[in-house]
Parts: sequence; structure tokens; C-alpha cells
Amino acid sequence: MTRSVVVSAIGGVLVTAWLVWPTEADRVRQRVEDLAVAASVPAHESEVGRIARLAQLTAGLTPDVHVDLGDGGRVQRREVVVGLAGRALAELAPLDVELGRLDVTVDPDRTHATVLGVVGLRSARRAEQGLEPAVEDVVLSLVRQDGAWRLEGIARRTDAPSGVE
Repeated sequence: MTRSVVVSAIGGVLVTAWLVWPTEADRVRQRVEDLAVAASVPAHESEVGRIARLAQLTAGLTPDVHVDLGDGGRVQRREVVVGLAGRALAELAPLDVELGRLDVTVDPDRTHATVLGVVGLRSARRAEQGLEPAVEDVVLSLVRQDGAWRLEGIARRTDAPSGVE
């Protein structure tokens, strides 16, 4: 009787740990969510707040990150991407980067991940102009470096319908 209680308790702990312990896909998804927060620009952001937000964005990118803009346009290198993003996103402030579905695939070696997702940009300035939020289907490539997932590439996804879920 006592042995079965112990075995049941251990089984319960293992099942609970399995249910709540984050998977690599969960960690990748969290990194993407953190990057969306860092890319969002609050209203009336202070200079210190902007620097802290851009530092968080920088930490989530690989040094050789690339952003494919479509039509052959491409931005490369972390400093360039963060600099351009910082200026462009500030023009739309306040801006919320919203994530729709995120389908995460982690390679068996757990060093590369691909995220197929929907990203929306909701801006007060776009709304004032009568424009809907910008919505894009994207492919995000992430790599695991020094134990952390970092974004190495962003491209528009051309094989899926758009729409924030």
C-alpha cells in the first residue's frame, strides 16, 4: 500500500513536470513574444526607455541577422537592423507589434528553429489616416547561441493567407 502511494506520487510529479516544463518550442515562442514587446513603441517613450527597449531588441538578434523586405530588398547586420527599426518604428509611435498564430518547428539538434507566423502592426498614426493595421505572414529563423534563442532572419511568407487570429 505504501509503495503504491509513493509510486503514484512520483508519477504525479513527473506528469506535472512534463505538463508545465517548457519545451524548446515554448522557449522559441517566448523569445519571439519578447522581441515583439521590444519592437513595440509606447506613447511618450522616454530616451532611457527607448535605449532600454532597443538594447532588449539587440540582445535577441544574431550579429548577422537579415531582414528580407521583398522585391530583392534586404537589410543585414544587427546594428543596421536595430538602427533602421528604431527610427522607423518611432515614426509610428505609439505602435503595438501583435502576434497571431506562431507555428514553431525546432530542428532535432535543437540549434535551429523556424517560426511561421502572423505579425500585425497597430499604430495610432495609421488609424488616424484611416488605415487598417499592417498584417504580414512571416517566416522567422532562429538559432540557439550561448544557450539563448536569437533571431537570425525574417522574411515575408508568400504561401499563406494573411490574418491575425
